Amino acid sequence: MHDLIANPNLFNQGALGLCTSAAFFHHVLQRKGPQFQSFANARFGAGVGYVGELKVSPGSDLRNVDYAALLTKFPSLPPQADWMVMSALRDSANWFFDFEGAPDENSAMATSAKELSGWYESTGFYTGVSFSDSTGIPAVKAIKKTASNHIALWITADLVAPGSNTTHMITLETPFVINEVADSIIFDYWTWGQPIKPMETKLSAFVAAQLGTITAKF
Repeated sequence: MHDLIANPNLFNQGALGLCTSAAFFHHVLQRKGPQFQSFANARFGAGVGYVGELKVSPGSDLRNVDYAALLTKFPSLPPQADWMVMSALRDSANWFFDFEGAPDENSAMATSAKELSGWYESTGFYTGVSFSDSTGIPAVKAIKKTASNHIALWITADLVAPGSNTTHMITLETPFVINEVADSIIFDYWTWGQPIKPMETKLSAFVAAQLGTITAKF
């Protein structure tokens, strides 16, 4: 947990299909490191914690999971701290499916971009949170990364992992530099526990991959 607070880019979803939770906690760590630590400590000790005003209360099945045994079965799991907070948030938010922290629980892991925007709003960390599923060049040009907001981009994963046919959530770390004449777009992004990376691609390719945007202002 101390490593994550020192470097939020280390946050890693591993084999779990919880990119929404990963993007969310990456932003929490960037802005509210001490609150993240308080939440994680409470979650580890009592099983229940708060991310700001967002209560995270996973079920007993998840709280009783043996992480070491699960790691033996699924070696590509994320580190235990990352796994603990992501799994807890996903299970706590599930009203029907039970989630026990394993990568093969596809239905229980599913999180919509709109649901993710609700998590941002529920923390009380932000003055305003909006979700848009508008697409196309005008929608992309309307996305404005500033020093006073967090932005999560819902995309087709092929944009950052060629050949992938799933959807994915990344965080936008710099404003877009768009050249419509040259059909280009440049920006920095974060995902998968890696350092912030530059992206330079065709604007048309990005427009085809972009599915929605969450903007959280502070």
